[in-house]
Amino acid sequence: MLNVGKDGDGPAAAAGPVVLTSAARSVIITGAPTRRDFTPHGPFRVTAHRDGRGPLFANIRYLVSANDAAGFPPDSGREVAFAGRSNAGKSSAINRITNRKGLARTSKTPGRTQLVNFFDLGNDRRLVDLPGYGFARVPDRVRDHWRGLMQSYFEGRMSLAGLVLVVDVRRPLTDFDKQMLEWALSAGCPTRMLLTKADKVSRGAGAASLTKVRRHVGAMASAQLFSALKGTGADDAREWLAQTLDIS
Repeated sequence: MLNVGKDGDGPAAAAGPVVLTSAARSVIITGAPTRRDFTPHGPFRVTAHRDGRGPLFANIRYLVSANDAAGFPPDSGREVAFAGRSNAGKSSAINRITNRKGLARTSKTPGRTQLVNFFDLGNDRRLVDLPGYGFARVPDRVRDHWRGLMQSYFEGRMSLAGLVLVVDVRRPLTDFDKQMLEWALSAGCPTRMLLTKADKVSRGAGAASLTKVRRHVGAMASAQLFSALKGTGADDAREWLAQTLDIS
């Protein structure tokens, strides 16, 4: 079990991530409902999704944004959530993977997106863009609401089939990144880590960071390098999504 402290580690956490109290954390880790077996089955044709315009994202559309659990769409089918520290490149990753420029809004203001955004893929499959986290430049009431919204989603969303955790390859994992891994673990869903902005480091540095992260998270998640600018790793991410959403 990963330990979650009061502050993130390394320069990326200087602004201070939002951290759950120990009591709330106990509820999340021990009280999350057990989900059904999400092991993919049936034929899986990777080549159909190579450019982001195949069947997987052919009909993707914005569905709804929710400020609380009451606004979530019906909890059926399967969905994969994207989460990450503000400025880690989460929105850019979603846009590159789906090959839909502007599908997820990008902002230069950290923490601006504070809603849970749902995108419909058809056939009761969805992508979910969770609020960015990790910056303290918001009022306490906003952080409290943010925390409750995330807890409601992970603790009660039975259709959650997987989590994509977006992390800047140049930064160490923060306490909230580790908390996200534990949320996913308690929810019984697999996690795929995208080490973004791989184009900003050398090949050797990227490989070293990937090895370090894989060693750190162990069996809690799989990890890969990713660049929204160059498209590095986009095919692998699409394949993982198709498999996790059980789309052939």
